[in-house]
Amino acid sequence: MVADGLGHGPLAASASRALAAAFAEHPFDAPSQCMQRFHQVSAGSRGAAAACAKIDRPQGKVIYAGVGNISGSVVSGDRSKGMVSHNGTLGVQLLRKQQFEYDYHPGSRVVMHSDGMSARWSMGEYPGLLSRHAAVIAAVLYRDHGRTRDDITVVVWGGAHG
Repeated sequence: MVADGLGHGPLAASASRALAAAFAEHPFDAPSQCMQRFHQVSAGSRGAAAACAKIDRPQGKVIYAGVGNISGSVVSGDRSKGMVSHNGTLGVQLLRKQQFEYDYHPGSRVVMHSDGMSARWSMGEYPGLLSRHAAVIAAVLYRDHGRTRDDITVVVWGGAHG
């Protein structure tokens, strides 16, 4: 799960913390259910963007739902498949909470990040990076594609053992 409260400072942080707490209460719910709950707990706040992904390894799927400007991709080999986040602001306007399924193969990675990082990255720019630890992948993407005027969250998971 990635959440980004609108704006900056304590009110944005408070909105993000509320979503993180709601996720922690029911971390295995369907991503679309998470979006509905996030919308409810964000009411009265300045609002937030968020996305949730659930990896179903036995079925070879990633189930994903997002609202707002959170970017998500399933990366494997030289291919990257962007995941859909709907327009809207949790706590203010939830237009759609639809979830989508994407193929997930052994060795794939799921990369999610806030709008503090440009979505114009490609693993093709980094030969061999995909086989590195998730923290190294996140750090390289943060270093090379982070926007200096915004906060950034980058989450990477999956791979040969994840």
